[in-house]
Amino acid sequence: MFRARAVRWGLALALASGGTAAAITATASGGQGLDKIVSQVQSAFGDGRILSASVNGSTISVKLVAPDEPSAVSATFEAQILAYAVRDSMSTSGQTPIDSVQYLDARGSPLQGYATDPVGITPSVSPLGKGACNSAAHAAQTAQASLTIETVQTIPYAGGACVFKFQTADSASFAANASLAIGTLVNAIGDPNQRPYLVEVDDQAGTPQLVDNYTPSAGGVAYVKPGLSTSFFTGGKLGGA
Repeated sequence: MFRARAVRWGLALALASGGTAAAITATASGGQGLDKIVSQVQSAFGDGRILSASVNGSTISVKLVAPDEPSAVSATFEAQILAYAVRDSMSTSGQTPIDSVQYLDARGSPLQGYATDPVGITPSVSPLGKGACNSAAHAAQTAQASLTIETVQTIPYAGGACVFKFQTADSASFAANASLAIGTLVNAIGDPNQRPYLVEVDDQAGTPQLVDNYTPSAGGVAYVKPGLSTSFFTGGKLGGA
C-alpha cells in the first residue's frame, strides 16, 4: 500500500473564515433538508458509499462504506463533495457554513488513516461543458494505450466534478506512466487547480490498481496497489505527504 496526501497543481483555495456554525439536522437551506442533500449526492454517485451524514457545529460527519484502502480513497472523495453541497446550501440560506468534514466508517468510528479535512468555498469555475468528462477520458485513453474507459460520471456539485473508471491491460506499464494519464485527464477537464476529480484504474479482473482523488480544499490522496511503480508520486504531480 502506498498512500500520500498533498495539494496538487497549485495551492489549495483559502478556507472560509472561522466561527461557530449553526447545527443542522433537519434543514440545510430554503426548506431543503440535510437528508435530501445526502440523498441527492448519493444518487449522483450511485454506488452506496455514503451511508448518512450529520452536522454538529462547523463539522459535517459522514458515515461511509470503505472496507479497504482503495474504497476509502473513493468514499472520502464522495464525502468531500457532499460537504461542498451542504456548505453551499447553508451559505445560500444565510447560515454560517460548515468548514470541515469528518470521515466515519460504517460503524460510526473515525475512518482509520484519515483526519478531519477542511471544506473551503466552492471554486468559481466555468460550468463543465456537455461531454467534457467523456472527452477528458478519451484523451487519457489516447495518451495511455493500456487504458480502456469503463465508466465516466459528471457530478453536479463543487463547481462540477468528473469521476472516471478505467481498465488497464498492463498494470505495470500504466503505473510507470500514471502521471501522464492523470495529467492528461486534469488538463482536459480544465481549471486543474480547482476542479475536483476521482480516477480509478482496475486490472482486467476488476482489482483496483490506482485510485486517485483531488478536491481544492483537501488536496489529493491516492492509492497504488503494492508492487507497482510509485513514480506517480515523484513525477511532479504530487507533493510530499
